[in-house]
Amino acid sequence: MKKKLLLLSTIAAFALSLCGCDSKDDSKDDTKETVTTEATTEATTEAGDISEQTEDAERGSVANGVFTNDVFKISFPVSDDWYICSDAEIAQLIGFTTENIEENTSLTVEQFEAATAGTVYDCVFYFSDMQSNCNITYTSLDRLGMYSTLPVMDYAEVSATQLESMASPKYTADEPTTETYGGDEYACLNVTTDQGYSQKMLMKKENGYMVMITLTYFPELESEMQSYLDSFTEVN
Repeated sequence: MKKKLLLLSTIAAFALSLCGCDSKDDSKDDTKETVTTEATTEATTEAGDISEQTEDAERGSVANGVFTNDVFKISFPVSDDWYICSDAEIAQLIGFTTENIEENTSLTVEQFEAATAGTVYDCVFYFSDMQSNCNITYTSLDRLGMYSTLPVMDYAEVSATQLESMASPKYTADEPTTETYGGDEYACLNVTTDQGYSQKMLMKKENGYMVMITLTYFPELESEMQSYLDSFTEVN
């Protein structure tokens, strides 16, 4: 149960940040309004930050001990002591139920987008302690409205504002930074919570989607989280 609750916290955090970005009423958050207004203006001169869709979205797969998604340019070796969730388990965790989902079911991009209002859960897995975990998701920029044009760093700032507005768990966010893994640059948001675990969120735009890699972990696994990210390899 503790493992499941910890994973659900990552999903809730991601969903909240997207919900805030899609909101049309920002009157209660002057900070966010200032950030997004300035960022939207900057975005008109930073077209290179916006990745237009050039290929149909696809989910990645594990082959010969390596996870790879060629469309979204993510690849890393999978450790033997990780637990990779099946699509049926992911569906259960995000509250998506259908009579057709069995343990060996593979959900399509379209099924995920229909069930989650636009978010595709590509891979969810637990690290060696079977509590710390990672989920990799993609959300169509079309679903983000006016925020689809935000540079990724500004999107990370808006996400931080939304997370810190939560009552429970209580988040404290660092200033977003940029970090490079597998040859790709990500906006990086590090947060701590009042429940003993931390999160590291990596964001980039790729193929018309906002890509987010969310690590949720306890302090003693911080080095394992970094080793995982350092293992990313470039996808051409």
